[in-house]
Parts: sequence; C-alpha cells; structure tokens
Amino acid sequence: MLYAMGHQMYSQARYRDAAIVFGYLSGLDGRDARFFNALASSLQMLGRYGDAITLHALASVEDLDDPKPTLHAAECLIAVGRLPEATEMLENVVADCVLPELAPFKERAEALKGLIAAKRHASQGAAA
Repeated sequence: MLYAMGHQMYSQARYRDAAIVFGYLSGLDGRDARFFNALASSLQMLGRYGDAITLHALASVEDLDDPKPTLHAAECLIAVGRLPEATEMLENVVADCVLPELAPFKERAEALKGLIAAKRHASQGAAA
C-alpha cells in the first residue's frame, strides 16, 4: 500500500514526497531492492546524484541480476561529470545484459557510452 502511494507520487513528479515514502520503506526492510531503487530514482530526479549513486549501488547488491541500478548509477555519474566511472559501469551493464529481455537496458547503456565518447571527442577537438 505504501509502495503504491510512493509510486503514484513519483508518477506525479512529486519526487520529494516519494523519497520520503521510499526512505521510510527502505528503513523498514533493508533487503528489498525495489525500495532502494525507488528512493534512488526519486533522489536522482531531485538532482541529488551523490545520494542516488549510493542507493543505486545498494540496490544492485541486493539483486545482482538486475542491470537497472547500475545503469541508473551511471546516469548519475554522467550528470556529475564522472565520465570514466560511468563508462565502466555502462560496460558492465552491456556485458551483463545477455538475456533477450534485458536488450533495452543494453541498448540504453550502449547509447550512453556513445554519447560519452562523442562528448570526449568534441572536447578533444575543441582543445586542439
């Protein structure tokens, strides 16, 4: 019930309220990765990238087969300019997404890697 309420808040772009609900749920059950994922996503939408990275990492440890937390952590790393770390995480996502149902995550990771490479190339061209 509370999770559904938090999800509705998130869907309504009420990220601060959603973060409060998901934070409470994370405290109640620290082993449920979806609570950490939801809290991390709420914080990511609020621009609290450092906190979101930490929580995405916790979520990934709780469910090693789920590439989403690693992908979202990489998005946060990109947002704060930590491109080498983001690239490494994206490479891990690509390598881990071998099942057909994980193809969308693999494609997103490859697209983000391409954007990082283009950004590096553009900045090298500007420096020359």
